[in-house]
Amino acid sequence: MAAMKVVLDDARLLAIPHSLRDKADEVCGSTAKAIEGKMKMAIMDTRKTGRIYRFGKVIHQASAPGESPATDTGNLVNSINSEKVRQMLHRVNVHAEYGPYLEYGTSRMAPRPFLNPAFEDEREAFKRRVDKLIAAARSSTR
Repeated sequence: MAAMKVVLDDARLLAIPHSLRDKADEVCGSTAKAIEGKMKMAIMDTRKTGRIYRFGKVIHQASAPGESPATDTGNLVNSINSEKVRQMLHRVNVHAEYGPYLEYGTSRMAPRPFLNPAFEDEREAFKRRVDKLIAAARSSTR
């Protein structure tokens, strides 16, 4: 399965003058960090409603379809990170090879989304912050 990819892109960032590019980069970076954090928190949230089963001596409660995955070993959470690719381009990575299967489901398992909900949760805040930068750019050129 291919890597998961969502893009929170705003072409208006290219219109921001060079004097504000560092601030725009901060907006992109903090948004990526917020998405990363929300993904991790959703997975670590213990309020899951899936089946309960025993794995050796450990009792585990799985996530139900539609809930974010339940953490078991911590591998998925530990595989999530964000990075700066270049100015105003930051990426949130899920390195666990099974991440896409959880996010999108399979023929045998319903999706347990954790990336797209975090992404959608940050979309409007990102747009507002870009709007603020554009307003600052316009007022500085007057």
